Amino acid sequence: MEENQNVIIRVVVPLFIAKALDYAWPEETIPPKLFSFVEVPVGNKKYHGMVVAVGENLFTGKLQGKQQGKLQGKPQKSFKLKYAKPLLGVPPLCAQTGKFYQWVSQYNFTYPGEGVRAALQGGHILERPAAEKFLMLGTNYMALAKTAAQKKVVHYLEGGAPALTTQTALARAVGVGTSVVKGLLDKGALIWQEETTQKEVNLGQVKNTVTPPAGTKKPTLNADQAMAAQ
Repeated sequence: MEENQNVIIRVVVPLFIAKALDYAWPEETIPPKLFSFVEVPVGNKKYHGMVVAVGENLFTGKLQGKQQGKLQGKPQKSFKLKYAKPLLGVPPLCAQTGKFYQWVSQYNFTYPGEGVRAALQGGHILERPAAEKFLMLGTNYMALAKTAAQKKVVHYLEGGAPALTTQTALARAVGVGTSVVKGLLDKGALIWQEETTQKEVNLGQVKNTVTPPAGTKKPTLNADQAMAAQ
């Protein structure tokens, strides 16, 4: 794989800055796609911004150190670009959405990052919620539950009781000591089962099932509205 020497990206950040900012991209990393989100330093803080241009000829200054190399345009001054950092697990926006963010800023005569700022919380993409763990019955739990207290826990969960997230909560609900629950966990009669608290939705598969009342007159849409309604 060829090195990405002199690859520069232009990023709009969710701040009141009048222009997009240029950053160097790590040579060992594949350049980002347009409308990807990356982490960039601005002053002494870091923010998540949207890539709006990728290329070797965006910056017209003279780079220093590892960033040395002839770029198109007459060098104006010696300047060291800061590096952007990829955000793993964050897919790029589709072109239509990315261009919409840019259009929002242009339409409202605001800073280029205003559209992105409205979509992010505190200048950062929200992290995925951590998966919750619930106590569930394991395989062969009946044979592993020996004592009366252990069987009481098993019968409680067999009866369709709500899943609980801590050993203490389960012990309190059943009326036994936490050592009983821990003993069942150690034997494998109880197991931890993860369940995500956020479900992914494929918007392309979501269909509008709302039917307007009979006789409703359809509104007249312009070209942009008709495209958005599809």
